[in-house]
Amino acid sequence: LPVRVPWHVLVHGTSARDEISPGYYDFLHRYLADFRAVVAGLGLAGTPRLVLTQSAANTTIQPSHRWDVIADQLRFCAEGHAVLAAPLYPFPIADNVVHPDGETTLLFSEAICRAIAEEEAGRRWTALAPSLRLEGSRIHLRFDTRPDEVLQLHDPARYGGAGIDAHQGFELEGGTIAAVAITAPDTVTLTVTGTPTAIRYAFQTQDVSGLPGNRWTGHRGLLRTSYAWPARTSGETLWRWVPSFRLAL
Repeated sequence: LPVRVPWHVLVHGTSARDEISPGYYDFLHRYLADFRAVVAGLGLAGTPRLVLTQSAANTTIQPSHRWDVIADQLRFCAEGHAVLAAPLYPFPIADNVVHPDGETTLLFSEAICRAIAEEEAGRRWTALAPSLRLEGSRIHLRFDTRPDEVLQLHDPARYGGAGIDAHQGFELEGGTIAAVAITAPDTVTLTVTGTPTAIRYAFQTQDVSGLPGNRWTGHRGLLRTSYAWPARTSGETLWRWVPSFRLAL
């Protein structure tokens, strides 16, 4: 039987944090074209797509760190060139920097496999940044959820109340959040004051390396969908998480 290459997994951590958009987006196009050329040159079948994991910050995030890579990855996936398997922020780290241990690496790998399996079954996996609608002092964020799932907030004790703001990972630039609520199966509504210029989710600038017992990176959020499955390796429940994003208003 001919060997077929349908996928190529690309995991990229913190080293892309200072790329200026669309630099990383252009890199992904070149990388995918080069890989497809290698596959064809070897006489293998298939036109592979990339499987990406959204790059995550480590525990120390400086204001000078751009993280344009996050938007570039989402754009590349939205155009259908790749599948976004998972953001990295939901997975615990083991070294108080950015790296997981072996058990978490297995869980992370299971999330990648689930994304591939869902795509091959014809069920779109990639979760993207939401669309937004302004209504007075309210900002409605509509997420592209699938028919079998709804938005949910995860356990608020996940981070021990440290290193995350009071709004489940949402932050405003140029304004203040008064409340965050899930107001429809696919919608989060922010009640705001001031004149905000942008919304960020799981996109914090902070140093959490000194938090006692810290097991999480600096990018933190609690928004996921209800879609869940048990890990084959441990039985732990895995979820489909909303990616980090920044939206200008």
